[in-house]
Amino acid sequence: MNYHNITKDDMLNGDGLRVVLWVSGCAHHCRGCQNPVTWDPQDGVRFDEEAKKEIFDQLAENYISGITFSGGDPLFPANEAEVTELARTIREKFPEKTIWLYTGYLWEEIKDREIMTYLTVLVDGKYQELIGDLTPLILEELNVKKVVFENDLDKYMNFTLKPNFKAAGPVMGANIKAFGAALAAADPAQLVAKLEQDGKAVLELNGESVEITQDFVDIRINAKEGFAVAMENNIFTILDTTLTKELVDEGLARELVSKVQQLRKQKAFEMMDNIDITVDADEEVKAATEKHREYIMKETLALSLNFGSAPDSYDLNGHKTGIAVEKI
Repeated sequence: MNYHNITKDDMLNGDGLRVVLWVSGCAHHCRGCQNPVTWDPQDGVRFDEEAKKEIFDQLAENYISGITFSGGDPLFPANEAEVTELARTIREKFPEKTIWLYTGYLWEEIKDREIMTYLTVLVDGKYQELIGDLTPLILEELNVKKVVFENDLDKYMNFTLKPNFKAAGPVMGANIKAFGAALAAADPAQLVAKLEQDGKAVLELNGESVEITQDFVDIRINAKEGFAVAMENNIFTILDTTLTKELVDEGLARELVSKVQQLRKQKAFEMMDNIDITVDADEEVKAATEKHREYIMKETLALSLNFGSAPDSYDLNGHKTGIAVEKI
C-alpha cells in the first residue's frame, strides 16, 4: 500500500484533534473530490514500519482523539488488507481512540467486511463531499456511531402512496379516483425514487398517460422493526435503534460521566479541578466502567476511579449506582 501523507493535529476530518492517513488509490473518481492526486495507487510512498510508528506515536498523545483513514480510498483493493490490519492493531493498542474511515463504497457493499468491527465512524458513498463537513456535527449532536448513505429504502420502511387532494384534485378532476387506484397499484419505492430523481412521473389513468409531480403524491412511511424513520421534502433519515452490547456499555459510561459532571456542578468545583471518583455498581455497570475507564476519567478530570461504597445512589439507565466525587 502506498500513501501520500500523514497529517497531525487535523481538525477537519473527524472529532477532536486527529492523525490522518491519506492512502493512494481510488477507483471511484467522485465528482467534487478534493484529492484527485491520490487516485493513482502507484503515487506516493510505501507504507512501512516507520510510517506506522509515526501514527502510533501520535495516537499515544492524550490530546489526539483518534485516526482517520482517507485518501484515495482506504478500501481500494490494494489498500484494504493493510488498512484492516492497522485498524485492528489500533483498536487493540488504543481502545479509547476513535477510528474514522472515508470510502466511496456503499454500506451495503462493505458492511460484512472485517474492518467494520474496528471502526467508530464510517462515511460512505460517492456524495460524501456534500455533507462531509457536517458529519462530525451530526455524530456529536445526535450521539450516533455511523453516517451512511443508503439507496435501498425497502429494508427500513414500508411506503403508502395516496393522492394529495389539495394539489392533485384541481388538476386531475374526474381522474382523481383513478389516480388513487394507480398509486395503490404502483411499486411505492420505485415511484418515490422516480419522483425524487426526475421530479415527475407518468401514470396510466383511464387509458391516457398523465404526468404527475411530487406535490401530487402524499407519501406516508411506516418504519420496520428496529428502525425509526423521518422524512421531509422526500429526504429520509433512518435511525437503526438496535442496541448492541457495545452501545449499551458506552451508554452506561456516558451516563456515568453525565452524573459525575452534575455532581461537580452541585459541589461548586472549578472547571479544571481534578477529582477522585468512587462507584458502587452492579457487575454490568462495573464492566462498562472498566471498559471505558480512560474515557470517563478524561471527560471528568478524574485522577482515580475506584469501586467501593458510595452514600448517594443514582439511576444509570435502569441500574441503581452509587457515585461519590471528591476534589483533590
